[in-house]
Amino acid sequence: MGCHYLVLWKAEELEEFNDDYEVNENAPGIFLFGSDGGGEGFGFDLRSKPYRVLQVPFIGMSVQDAKPVADGFSHFIERLMNCKGSLF
Repeated sequence: MGCHYLVLWKAEELEEFNDDYEVNENAPGIFLFGSDGGGEGFGFDLRSKPYRVLQVPFIGMSVQDAKPVADGFSHFIERLMNCKGSLF
């Protein structure tokens, strides 16, 4: 079931990973919580209420390159489980 890989980072690693990827400098307003196991991260758009989930490239990370995936975390998991291909 589902067609996308998701790696959720441990709560105690979130701040460190966001610092290591320099998210505040490259994509302010986004807080990463995991990845697709490859070149894309998943994060919350802290500029929206409720927080939308965005997909962001690790290389060339920017707010402009972030793609909206879901209106919230529950919707994000639902989309991952029920997708038929691309999330877009």
